[in-house]
Amino acid sequence: MESAKLTYAEFMQLPYDGYYYELIDGEVVRYASCYTKHQLVRGHLGTRLWQYLRDSLERCVFFAPIGILIADDLVLMPDIVVVKNELLTEYDIHGVPDIVVEILSEESRHADETTRFSAYERHGVPEYWIIDPAAESVKFYRRDANDKFQCAIELTCATGGMITSPLLPGFQEPIADIFDRVFKPAP
Repeated sequence: MESAKLTYAEFMQLPYDGYYYELIDGEVVRYASCYTKHQLVRGHLGTRLWQYLRDSLERCVFFAPIGILIADDLVLMPDIVVVKNELLTEYDIHGVPDIVVEILSEESRHADETTRFSAYERHGVPEYWIIDPAAESVKFYRRDANDKFQCAIELTCATGGMITSPLLPGFQEPIADIFDRVFKPAP
């Protein structure tokens, strides 16, 4: 027997129990909290984006946990999101973000590279960045002529390079800098 699909309004009525939840095609998906490496990468890149956008009248940046209502049956909670100010509500964001950044973990890898990837592509997100802390790499997906995501560039610490975006003129962050505080915990 198939379970009933939830709407955004029903999803917002769920009790908080300390986990992160998303609504994907009407189904609730639960996630655990992030690891230290994940948090360090998110904190560094998110802070740099915040510094870049802090005086912007057009866009702002948020870090998880914040819900993004993309469709009535799709509420996602990206690690970092750059959105137009007009999409902000008191509690969350309603509409399609400009840039979505997901940071891979063992628990999120499959969803970030398939389920979320497909949802962001299907709903018109212009840019999707996937950061892999284990590989110390970033893949930048942008829309092609067929309105599908294509990997525009992949940067690694080994090859170097700058994190940039056509949507953020003048923003530059060396890829090595987002991983410079990432450490390997003692066994």
